[in-house]
Amino acid sequence: MACLKYRQLYRLTNGMEQQKYRHALDTACGMHTFHERETLSFGDISVTPYFVSHSAYDAYMFLIEAEGKQLFHAGDLNNWHWKDESTPQEVAKAEGDYLHELTTLTQTTQHLHLAMFPVDPRIGTDFMRGAEQFVDRIKTDVLVPMHFWERPAEVVAFGPYAESKGCRYILLSVPGEGTDF
Repeated sequence: MACLKYRQLYRLTNGMEQQKYRHALDTACGMHTFHERETLSFGDISVTPYFVSHSAYDAYMFLIEAEGKQLFHAGDLNNWHWKDESTPQEVAKAEGDYLHELTTLTQTTQHLHLAMFPVDPRIGTDFMRGAEQFVDRIKTDVLVPMHFWERPAEVVAFGPYAESKGCRYILLSVPGEGTDF
């Protein structure tokens, strides 16, 4: 749709105006769109997006398969509730929504080689709860926390729980830091 719009604008203009739309046209026509649970293949790599309903508009989590391994990027999937600031009903709804999405994911996979998952101290008291529920339900070999902003010292606390579930916990807290798994 965007490609068609810019193609029409490009044809209706000339000179400098046409140059202005050329980049937009190239960008729009080069875009690849995706739909929930429709697997995209890039050579030997496949990516399946799953909608995250309780988060920002049009947010997704991604299950990636490559070299015989399953990798998972949670995006904003988490048990997002602020127990210290919310009513018990709000907490119950947030948890129910999260557990529903987690159940949907477990119908697709029971084992992940690597998962990147939010462990966000801004949530307050229960900031590890979503990650705990995740590794309790899906065997995860390696978990890399994300969304912890400049508070890595706090998310270190999730390491012992992850390890008790047979999950290697790798905290990458320095920009550009990486790891092999």
